[in-house]
Amino acid sequence: MRDPRRYRWIALDLDDTLLGPDRIVGPRARRAVQLVQDSGGLAVLATGRPYASAEAFARHLGLTGPVIANSGAVIGRPGGSLIRALFLDPDLVQFALEDAVARDLVAYLYTRYRTTATREHADTARYARILEVPISVDDRPDVRGVYAVCLRIPPEDGDQIEAELRGQFGSRAIVLRSLPSLIEILPPGATKGEALKYLAGLCDLSMGQLVAVGDGAGDLDMLEAAGLGVLVANAPEALWRRADAVTEEPYDRGVLELVRRLFGGGPGE
Repeated sequence: MRDPRRYRWIALDLDDTLLGPDRIVGPRARRAVQLVQDSGGLAVLATGRPYASAEAFARHLGLTGPVIANSGAVIGRPGGSLIRALFLDPDLVQFALEDAVARDLVAYLYTRYRTTATREHADTARYARILEVPISVDDRPDVRGVYAVCLRIPPEDGDQIEAELRGQFGSRAIVLRSLPSLIEILPPGATKGEALKYLAGLCDLSMGQLVAVGDGAGDLDMLEAAGLGVLVANAPEALWRRADAVTEEPYDRGVLELVRRLFGGGPGE
């Protein structure tokens, strides 16, 4: 592990990093955030969740630093004021919705205040509980002011659909397979790494002073951009070589272990 005194801020993924399979904020996650902030460091939440969900979990964590949501499309402050927002072109959103209908897929649209599903789906209620935000249903939603479109896909068809969408959108959008059953369509520049670079310039921080912690492929660009990129132990082993370090413990146990080492706070504190 590199010299802990050099790190001034940390970017933390949420699902399967700070949160375990139960998707509940536990005392270890809150303690990790508290230790960073008590040391004078800056803790940043960096998640693929929509902004309303990310902001709610930031409150659960006691986080006072910025929130990066929708995989980098939105950056906000605690309390709801936006720092930066990137939007998908409305024509591209309309095309994505028509394509989803043709493929018989449900699409979720994320705006600042709403998450909308294009039709009913058996998993939508469960998804709303995970996000801790309501999901409305509208088969003809407003395509303006959309940060991201998420498609629920059959996992066995995911590789083919992902490749086709990338070919269709080219440089006009980022297509990200965030989960085996979910594909995200994001505005250009909407990555966690690019959002953190924007914050570094805004807050007079160095990317070399950043620790980034995550668990999946959607976190790799921020791990590579940071001075220290760390995967928690539950991350797929195929990704471990892409990180500077891997924690010994999974989920929030691994995050707390790392924070204590780099930002202070002994095991008994």
